[in-house]
Amino acid sequence: MELLQARKSVISFHDPYVDVIPPTREHAAFNGMASVTLSKEVLAAQDAVVVVTDHANVDYDLIARHAKLVIDTRNALGHIAPRFHVVKA
Repeated sequence: MELLQARKSVISFHDPYVDVIPPTREHAAFNGMASVTLSKEVLAAQDAVVVVTDHANVDYDLIARHAKLVIDTRNALGHIAPRFHVVKA
């Protein structure tokens, strides 16, 4: 997130276990950032979605169907990747 932000990217995140990023000294720029709800509209508005954690309760089919590009670092979309714009990283 820090690398993307340093390149002037507008970032957001979704995590079913973290509603709001707590205050930390190491990542102070993200203190208080709230997790966004996944929806068709939110996903379609992103230039790219990066999957960095494979949570069982995330709707990866929804992500694959509505994101313009998915960079999947956990093979969370391995079962559906060939049909969509998914890049394994």
